[in-house]
Amino acid sequence: MFSILTLLTGGKGPNEDTIQNQIRKNKTMNDNKIITTEDGEEINLSALEREFGSYDFEGHTYYAARQMELTNRLFAGCYNDAEDGDEYTEEYSAPGYDENGNPVEIFMTFTQVKGEEIDPENLNWFQDSDRVEAL
Repeated sequence: MFSILTLLTGGKGPNEDTIQNQIRKNKTMNDNKIITTEDGEEINLSALEREFGSYDFEGHTYYAARQMELTNRLFAGCYNDAEDGDEYTEEYSAPGYDENGNPVEIFMTFTQVKGEEIDPENLNWFQDSDRVEAL
Protein backbone atom coordinates (compact mmCIF):
# COMPACT_ATOMS: atom_id res chain seq x y z
CA MET A 1 0.00 0.00 0.00
CA PHE A 2 2.79 2.42 0.87
CA SER A 3 4.40 1.95 -2.54
CA ILE A 4 1.15 2.87 -4.31
CA LEU A 5 0.78 5.99 -2.17
CA THR A 6 4.42 6.86 -2.83
CA LEU A 7 3.82 6.59 -6.57
CA LEU A 8 0.66 8.67 -6.40
CA THR A 9 2.31 11.40 -4.34
CA GLY A 10 5.55 11.56 -6.35
CA GLY A 11 7.68 9.84 -3.72
CA LYS A 12 6.36 11.95 -0.84
CA GLY A 13 3.80 9.53 0.59
CA PRO A 14 2.42 9.86 4.11
CA ASN A 15 4.08 7.91 6.86
CA GLU A 16 2.37 4.90 8.50
CA ASP A 17 1.30 6.90 11.59
CA THR A 18 -0.53 9.43 9.41
CA ILE A 19 -2.35 6.64 7.57
CA GLN A 20 -3.38 4.90 10.82
CA ASN A 21 -4.59 8.17 12.37
CA GLN A 22 -6.74 8.89 9.31
CA ILE A 23 -8.21 5.35 9.40
CA ARG A 24 -9.09 5.75 13.12
CA LYS A 25 -10.63 9.18 12.48
CA ASN A 26 -12.76 7.88 9.59
CA LYS A 27 -13.89 4.84 11.60
CA THR A 28 -15.01 7.04 14.51
CA MET A 29 -16.84 9.40 12.18
CA ASN A 30 -18.56 6.49 10.41
CA ASP A 31 -19.50 4.80 13.69
CA ASN A 32 -21.37 7.88 14.92
CA LYS A 33 -23.86 9.50 12.57
CA ILE A 34 -24.29 12.77 14.45
CA ILE A 35 -26.58 15.38 12.94
CA THR A 36 -27.73 18.80 14.08
CA THR A 37 -31.43 19.66 13.84
CA GLU A 38 -32.78 23.07 12.80
CA ASP A 39 -33.15 23.83 16.54
CA GLY A 40 -29.43 23.23 17.05
CA GLU A 41 -29.94 19.92 18.90
CA GLU A 42 -27.30 17.26 18.20
CA ILE A 43 -28.68 13.78 17.63
CA ASN A 44 -26.52 10.67 17.44
CA LEU A 45 -28.45 8.54 14.94
CA SER A 46 -26.04 5.63 15.43
CA ALA A 47 -26.78 5.53 19.17
CA LEU A 48 -30.53 5.62 18.51
CA GLU A 49 -30.16 2.83 15.97
CA ARG A 50 -28.22 0.66 18.44
CA GLU A 51 -30.71 1.24 21.24
CA PHE A 52 -34.10 1.40 19.47
CA GLY A 53 -33.51 0.33 15.86
CA SER A 54 -33.77 1.87 12.43
CA TYR A 55 -36.51 1.25 9.92
CA ASP A 56 -36.62 1.58 6.15
CA PHE A 57 -39.52 3.12 4.28
CA GLU A 58 -39.62 4.06 0.59
CA GLY A 59 -35.83 4.06 0.26
CA HIS A 60 -35.12 6.14 3.37
CA THR A 61 -33.94 5.15 6.83
CA TYR A 62 -35.69 6.37 9.98
CA TYR A 63 -34.30 6.11 13.50
CA ALA A 64 -36.60 5.35 16.45
CA ALA A 65 -36.13 7.48 19.58
CA ARG A 66 -37.76 4.91 21.88
CA GLN A 67 -39.11 1.34 21.74
CA MET A 68 -42.11 0.67 19.51
CA GLU A 69 -45.38 0.59 21.44
CA LEU A 70 -48.82 -0.71 20.54
CA THR A 71 -50.95 2.16 19.22
CA ASN A 72 -54.36 0.68 20.17
CA ARG A 73 -55.73 2.52 17.14
CA LEU A 74 -59.15 1.31 15.98
CA PHE A 75 -59.32 0.61 12.24
CA ALA A 76 -60.90 -1.94 9.90
CA GLY A 77 -59.29 -5.31 10.52
CA CYS A 78 -57.94 -4.52 14.00
CA TYR A 79 -58.31 -6.63 17.15
CA ASN A 80 -61.90 -5.52 17.84
CA ASP A 81 -63.10 -6.87 14.45
CA ALA A 82 -61.68 -10.38 14.96
CA GLU A 83 -63.19 -13.49 16.53
CA ASP A 84 -61.03 -16.18 18.16
CA GLY A 85 -58.91 -17.80 15.43
CA ASP A 86 -59.35 -14.88 13.00
CA GLU A 87 -56.44 -12.82 11.70
CA TYR A 88 -56.26 -9.15 12.60
CA THR A 89 -53.77 -6.31 12.17
CA GLU A 90 -51.83 -4.93 15.10
CA GLU A 91 -50.10 -1.54 14.83
CA TYR A 92 -47.02 -0.25 16.68
CA SER A 93 -45.35 3.15 16.54
CA ALA A 94 -42.44 5.14 17.92
CA PRO A 95 -41.28 8.72 17.55
CA GLY A 96 -38.00 9.13 15.71
CA TYR A 97 -35.98 11.10 13.17
CA ASP A 98 -35.27 10.96 9.49
CA GLU A 99 -31.72 11.09 8.11
CA ASN A 100 -31.75 14.91 8.37
CA GLY A 101 -32.97 15.12 11.97
CA ASN A 102 -36.59 15.96 11.17
CA PRO A 103 -39.01 14.48 13.74
CA VAL A 104 -41.27 11.68 12.49
CA GLU A 105 -43.57 8.97 13.80
CA ILE A 106 -42.67 5.47 12.54
CA PHE A 107 -45.46 2.87 12.16
CA MET A 108 -45.29 -0.90 11.75
CA THR A 109 -48.12 -3.40 11.40
CA PHE A 110 -48.18 -7.12 12.06
CA THR A 111 -50.74 -9.80 11.34
CA GLN A 112 -51.82 -11.69 14.45
CA VAL A 113 -54.32 -14.49 15.10
CA LYS A 114 -56.75 -13.71 17.89
CA GLY A 115 -56.12 -16.09 20.76
CA GLU A 116 -52.74 -17.20 19.33
CA GLU A 117 -50.83 -13.91 19.47
CA ILE A 118 -47.07 -13.83 19.03
CA ASP A 119 -45.25 -12.06 21.86
CA PRO A 120 -44.10 -8.59 20.70
CA GLU A 121 -40.46 -9.53 21.38
CA ASN A 122 -40.74 -12.28 18.76
CA LEU A 123 -42.28 -10.21 15.96
CA ASN A 124 -40.22 -9.48 12.83
CA TRP A 125 -38.88 -6.04 13.73
CA PHE A 126 -36.44 -6.21 10.79
CA GLN A 127 -39.16 -5.73 8.19
CA ASP A 128 -39.69 -2.35 6.54
CA SER A 129 -42.00 0.07 8.31
CA ASP A 130 -45.51 0.49 6.94
CA ARG A 131 -45.65 4.25 7.04
CA VAL A 132 -43.83 7.28 8.38
CA GLU A 133 -45.51 10.57 9.24
CA ALA A 134 -43.74 13.90 9.60
CA LEU A 135 -44.41 15.63 12.91
